[in-house]
Order: sequence, then structure tokens, then C-alpha cells
Amino acid sequence: MASIKNNLVLLCVATCALSFVLHQTNAANDLVRNWCQRTDYNDLCVSEIEADPRENLKNSPNGLCNILRDRAVANAVATTPKISSLLQTTTNHYAVQCLQICSESYQRSISKLTVVDFSVINRQDYSELNGDIGAAFYEFQDCEECFTERPGTSPSPLTPENQNLGNICKVVIEIINFVKLKKKEKNKLEKNGYAFNWILFLSFCLFVFLNCSSDWISYIHIYMLSACVHTTPSLSDRLQETLSCAIC
Repeated sequence: MASIKNNLVLLCVATCALSFVLHQTNAANDLVRNWCQRTDYNDLCVSEIEADPRENLKNSPNGLCNILRDRAVANAVATTPKISSLLQTTTNHYAVQCLQICSESYQRSISKLTVVDFSVINRQDYSELNGDIGAAFYEFQDCEECFTERPGTSPSPLTPENQNLGNICKVVIEIINFVKLKKKEKNKLEKNGYAFNWILFLSFCLFVFLNCSSDWISYIHIYMLSACVHTTPSLSDRLQETLSCAIC
């Protein structure tokens, strides 16, 4: 009998743990889809993030940017042997020049992406983050454009890689810009809320002025003066005290 109870307890614990894990996974998947569908490369965004096993990074835009950056670095590193191999087998002089440019561009992009810090995305970092990711994007673009600008080198043998890496960079920039937009909207709502509170408070003061005795008018006047020098409690506290006194 005791063993049956123990088994039931273990089963309940395991079920609860599994439910928690599934809930966390579903929440992470929802966040990934929510952010990726805002970008111009939804399928690429989802596939690159889902390929990363670090579930703990899939619960915030900062983590998603980290994953995408790491995927871009990994893809760039994986492409460098292909560039080296092409340099050994290519005979066209202009194509060799382009491959040398690509080799240098990939090395620079890897260095730039590796040091980008997404731990905090705020208004002090928007321009810097966009600049760092944008610089890496242009490295891949320069590699691709070299083959289209020089005679006898088109098409580029690195087009799939350049497009993939460039698009990942674009996705990261779009996520950063969406974070910036959301924070602006939040700040705007907070400012509107403060303005509404002041309007409500002043409206009540006007009501008291028009309907109450001179003692109440003096009371409100003192509160308004003290508010100007920031020596009283918060606006909500002042309004609550005034309402309480009015009711009394």
C-alpha cells in the first residue's frame, strides 16, 4: 500500500514537472513567433532560433538577438573553409580578388558580431547595436557586390551564404527597432497617464472651489501650492486625502 502511495506521489510530481516544462516551452514558442512575424524574414527567423537548443534565451527579445547573432557567427565561420577552397581552385583573376575581399569581409564580420552585447537593449544602445550589426551586414553585401561589379566573375559562388547572413543581420536590426518602438509607446502611455491624473485632480479642485466652503478652498489651495514645491505625498495620495475629507 505504501509503495502505491509513493508511486502516485512520484507520478504527480512528474506530471507537474512535465506540465511546467511544456508551459514554458509553449510560452517561448509563442514569443519567438510573435517577434519573428514582425520581421521581413519570418521563416528564416523562426528556423534559425528553433535550431538553437538554448531555451533559456527564447523568452526575451534580448535572448532572440543573442541566438541570431550566434547563428550568424556560426554560419560565417562555416563559410570560411569554402572561401579558402575556392581561392585554391579559382583561376579568374577578378574572381580571386573578390574571394580575397570576401575572406577579409567574413573575418571582420565575425569579429564585429562576436563582441556585440545584447544583455541590455535601451535607448543608449539602439544606435550602437544597429551600427554594429549594420557594419557586419555591409561586409556580406560588399562580398556579394564584388562579383556583380567585376567582369567575368558573375554569378557569385557565395550568394546563398551572403544572403542568409545578410538577412539574419536584418532580422536582428528589425527586432532592435521593434523594441525601441515598444518602449516609446510605453513611455507615451505613461506620460498620458500622468496628464490624466493631473486633469482629474485639478477637475476635483475646481469642483470643490465651485461647491464647497471657503475652508475647503483654502485646503485645496494649500495642497496645490505644496505640489508645486514637491513637499507633499504623491498625487494619488493627495487626491485620496482630499476625497476623504470631502466625504467627512
